[in-house]
Amino acid sequence: MARQQGSGHWHGLAAARLLAVVLAPLALPCAMAAPADDHARGLRAYHRGDVVDAMQALQPAARAGHAYLSGRGVAKDEKRALQHFSKAADAGHAPSVEVIATAWAQGGLGLDAKADPGGARAALQRAADQGHLASAEALLLAFQKGGLGQAPDAAEAARWQPRVTQLRQQRVAKAAPKASR
Repeated sequence: MARQQGSGHWHGLAAARLLAVVLAPLALPCAMAAPADDHARGLRAYHRGDVVDAMQALQPAARAGHAYLSGRGVAKDEKRALQHFSKAADAGHAPSVEVIATAWAQGGLGLDAKADPGGARAALQRAADQGHLASAEALLLAFQKGGLGQAPDAAEAARWQPRVTQLRQQRVAKAAPKASR
């Protein structure tokens, strides 16, 4: 009898393994969406106004961008990092928008503001519009002194100065409660 129980147990394990092998490919597409699928899902959610679902869908692209940027778990590759950050930024992932604007301002990720001042200005504008202080300051400086492919523009500098002041005050106000702890 012991032999039959052991034999039956073995057959049960074999059947379970076989079932797992057969069903695993069916579950795989659900478990591992391709980056393009995440991007498309994020865009759909963003356009229907579901920001929470959009951000959840876009976080894998942003994480992949960070992985390629730092070389953690993958070979360091700034071009691929930029591709992933761009996908997330295109769908409104605010931290990715800021990463790209910072890269334009600092010449990172292979971006060159002198070679493409319009691209740099657009990235900085987008990040500044969502409250990124460093981008707003870079635009203010460009309008005050000339830069990003344009001559000084006092009217635009005057328009950006209150926004920069506001963002600086917000940063100080945010930091004040942390400092008092």
